Amino acid sequence: SVAKVIQIVHNAIVITNPGAQSSLQGTSVNLPIVGRDANGATLTYSATGLPAGLAINSSSGVITGIPSAAGNYVTTVAIVNNTGGSNSATFNWSVQYVGNGNGQILRQWWTGITGIAVTNLTSNANYPNNPAGSDMLTSFEAPSNWADNYGTRIRGYLYPPVTGQYTFWIASDDNSQLLLSTDATPTRATAIASVPDWTNAREWTKFAQQKSVAITLQAGQKYYIEALQKEGTGGDNLAVAWQIPGGAQEV
Repeated sequence: SVAKVIQIVHNAIVITNPGAQSSLQGTSVNLPIVGRDANGATLTYSATGLPAGLAINSSSGVITGIPSAAGNYVTTVAIVNNTGGSNSATFNWSVQYVGNGNGQILRQWWTGITGIAVTNLTSNANYPNNPAGSDMLTSFEAPSNWADNYGTRIRGYLYPPVTGQYTFWIASDDNSQLLLSTDATPTRATAIASVPDWTNAREWTKFAQQKSVAITLQAGQKYYIEALQKEGTGGDNLAVAWQIPGGAQEV
């Protein structure tokens, strides 16, 4: 006789690990956790070790909220079905403090990366979640002649003092980009100025693209701003300046 083999999958829950996460304190989060059950059973989601201010929807598996405390978190998301099956995934979640209008901005750096293009930094396996170090700056300027073969990211929030048109400049050695968001959301940031080669410290006029177009900003709103720099060898610097409506250029 011919026998038929039927495979029965019991409690086969599959969960996709989202990988290391990096968020900014005070910026909203929306992270879906993807899970499925081979038998089509109903799934229930839970999580432990979430950054303060975040929660997971038990039905959809979407993690939402606004991180309220900076720090490094080990997060575990778990899924159970209605027949007793379960699965889980663990990942690191870094929440970074980037200032709240108090005149400080976060600098991060990644070492041991050759090349002078910003893409040499952004394509590195350690970017953006594993910087070699970080500190807080009181002006939008990194130390000059600091090291070789590294990349820098300086980022935080911009609080316009008055409503009107603002102009921005960036200077660096070697390549760099300046990005500005339309609001406090980092993913909406786009490049507004760049250095295609290198400049001396605070040399604002070597390349036309170092200067942004005039950008209208609203007083009382918070805008995400970010500068990326890639240094090869030799001298190095990075600084950003702006001009407020009716004011002088300042770093």
